[in-house]
Amino acid sequence: MDLLKLKREELRKVGEWSPSSGLNITDSTAFYETTTPNITLIVMTREDIRQRAKREAMAINVIPAEQVLNGL
Repeated sequence: MDLLKLKREELRKVGEWSPSSGLNITDSTAFYETTTPNITLIVMTREDIRQRAKREAMAINVIPAEQVLNGL
């Protein structure tokens, strides 16, 4: 799963997560901007299960940036 951050009105990839390797932040400076007092991360997953039930599922969770930087 890609970790994206909204920067100047566009999404940029700043890391990735996988069940086997965990969290890999490729742009750690994305979370240490001095102009932004609080950073909130929204984790979105989308699973296409049309083969089984002919529908799609999406989940959204809000996770504080500190938890992500500390490895959840």
